[in-house]
Amino acid sequence: MRLFIIQAADTSLSSDDLMLVPRICLVPSNVAAAIRIVLVLSIDWFIGMTRQPSHLIGNCVAYGNWCLT
Repeated sequence: MRLFIIQAADTSLSSDDLMLVPRICLVPSNVAAAIRIVLVLSIDWFIGMTRQPSHLIGNCVAYGNWCLT
């Protein structure tokens, strides 16, 4: 997109500037990937914390039903 705008404005870039454009474009994609990983891990941690009490309650209910039969 940036190269298209530069070409449309009829501006020439040096080779250093052309090498810099992909690097600049990679930074937001890497940041977005890191944020996505953090969100997945935090959601997994939260689900794990809620999974443990629900298993305990389910086991207690199952044991109580087993004792009554």
